[in-house]
Amino acid sequence: MLGRVAPNKGHIALLDAFACYRREYDADARLLIVGKQDRRLAAYTRHLFSHTQALGISSHVHFLDNIDDARLKACWLVADALLMMSEHEGFCVPLVEAMAFGVPVVARATSAIPDTLGDAGLLWQESDPRLYAASLARLFKDKDVHAMLRRHGRTRFRRQFRRPVLAARLLSMLEQLA
Repeated sequence: MLGRVAPNKGHIALLDAFACYRREYDADARLLIVGKQDRRLAAYTRHLFSHTQALGISSHVHFLDNIDDARLKACWLVADALLMMSEHEGFCVPLVEAMAFGVPVVARATSAIPDTLGDAGLLWQESDPRLYAASLARLFKDKDVHAMLRRHGRTRFRRQFRRPVLAARLLSMLEQLA
């Protein structure tokens, strides 16, 4: 999971899905939660830590606060998947980063997530943690699905989000305005 630590990002649902995944599929799995922790939301962050403990997964969940670009890249390079349980996203840059790195995505189909992700991930309307756990298990068990999502993500990134593509789209919009 990548994104600031805030209630709308769906961290509780994420932790529940991860606990289910560990219980049902892979007891050795680990979860990296990469995102800035806002001091104004300290009570929420404490709640996440206590929820992690209550689920019995604290030794497998790593909160990485305010990391630099080199560590962020390292996280992407070791990631097997991005699990995005956010309840609201404006655009969702982490999806684009996942596609660029060829990291398969399992996400909740809310707000702008479906438009940003397209066919480059598994999207679900439901918030049932068992569904997300099973989706991750399918990714790791079925190498064809894993490879297809990596390929779709990289293709979508190349076609939609590379700098030259974005620059051309911006220029076209500016020309229409002029």
